[in-house]
Parts: sequence; structure tokens; C-alpha cells
Amino acid sequence: MNEEIITLNIFNILEAVKKNILVFLVIVFSFILLAYLVSITLPSKYEANITLMPVSQLGEEDKTSGLGAVSSLLGNSSISTEIPAWMEATTIMNTREFAKQFILSQKIMNDISAQRGVEIEWNNLTEEEKNIELNKLARYWIANNILVEVDENTNTISFSVFANEPSKAVTWATNYVSSINEYMKEYLSQEAERKIQFYRERYAEESISDIKVSIVNLMTSAIQQKALLTAQDESVFRIIDPAGIATIRFPILPLNLAIGAFLGLLFGFISIIVMISYAQYKKIRV
Repeated sequence: MNEEIITLNIFNILEAVKKNILVFLVIVFSFILLAYLVSITLPSKYEANITLMPVSQLGEEDKTSGLGAVSSLLGNSSISTEIPAWMEATTIMNTREFAKQFILSQKIMNDISAQRGVEIEWNNLTEEEKNIELNKLARYWIANNILVEVDENTNTISFSVFANEPSKAVTWATNYVSSINEYMKEYLSQEAERKIQFYRERYAEESISDIKVSIVNLMTSAIQQKALLTAQDESVFRIIDPAGIATIRFPILPLNLAIGAFLGLLFGFISIIVMISYAQYKKIRV
């Protein structure tokens, strides 16, 4: 008897669907309708993309900053690995401390809080509570609002910002790149000034003429680098394709409708199987 039940369950499903087509369709379209209602209530997510090119600073040896900018931002001066300044900048863009500085400078705490689905009365918070909330916003910003991708083949960086409004996505993307350029410009200028001061002291202490010539060359290079940084706004990233019109990141409505249809079909078949099983169970009991 059990084998007969299994056989009927396998081959009688489509026939049962035909007999109960109205119930089946009601289930499927109910899920599609639910998906549609969810779609129109969810805010759309817009993406603003900027294509960046690393800015060359004199020679390859002058483009390294030794992770000093990262360690300075994080309050740690023990890191000394030499990497290109633009690569260091991409690391800084994904740090919580830089995200906190940007959120504060742009005064977008309420915007990011709204994306998190949390309303916060900033004026009623203590300084400690504000710092805790800023840390949460910074982590959310890095995880959900920005994306940094480096293309090693073209030596370009794709930077994207996501927001619930297209104008905000464009503004935040543009300002974020400006902020990282300003931060790196200030740091690299200070680093160049420290080098110049160091070379001057070494020059005054050195007595060997060949070494003094080498020190002069190094000091000249540092002076030139500082002059370049002073003259240009784009210290590490040059924008080659600015953020124009933000586009919808995910087609929420079509995607949700497809998911709704799939779940409706799945649940419809499960319902038919349950109906068949229940009908056969009653026959067995009789």
C-alpha cells in the first residue's frame, strides 16, 4: 500500500494541479501581488560611479608614503611599509575613521541612520553616545554605501556610492573623492616638509661632498613634490569619468516579482502535494 501511495504522489501531481488550477493560480498570484506590494514600499537604491586614475608624483620613488597616512589616521606610527600613495588612499577610503570624518563633515548622520532604519535624535545624545552611533554609521557606510575596485589592467579605480536618492549618490561620491584627495594632500605635504627639514639637517652635518650632492638631490625632489601638491587639487586621484546621473543599482520591482513568482509556484506545488497526501491518507483510514 505504501508503494502505491508513493507512485500516486509522483504521477498524480500534475493531474491534481489541473483539477485544482484555480487554487494553484490564486496561490501563485498572491505571492506575486505580495512581491509587488513589497517592491513599491521599499526605497530604490541608486549608484553613482566615478572612475579614477592615480596621479603620478614625479618618479615612482616619490609616490610612496609608507602607510604613514593610514597610521596617522588610526593613531599608529609604527607602520613603515612602502606602497604607492594612491594605493594607500584606497585603503583609507575603507577605514572606519575616515568614514566617520566624512559623515561628520557632510552632516549626513540622519541620512545614513534612515538607511539603517533607525531614527536618532543627535542633539539629545551625549558625546560618548554620539561616538558610539558614529562608529555604527561608519561601519554601515563602508559595508553598504561604498565600493572601491582597482582594475590592474587599466590602472584605474572604480569608486561607487549607493544612496536612496540619485542626487545624494552623486554628491556623496564626488565629495568623498574630494575628501580623500584633501586628506592625502595635507598628509603628503607635511611628509614632504619633514623630508626637507631632515635633508637640511643632514646636509649641515655632512662633510663628504658626494654625499652632500646626493642629499641636495633628495631635498630638491622633496621640494618639487611639495610644490606639485600645492599647485594641484587632485593629490592622489584624478577624476577621468565623474559621477553623472546615478542609476538604479538593482531593478527591485522585476527582481522581486520574479522571486514572488518562483515562491508562488513552489508553494503552489507544495500545497497540491499536501492535498494529495491528505486525500490518500483519508482513503487509507477508510
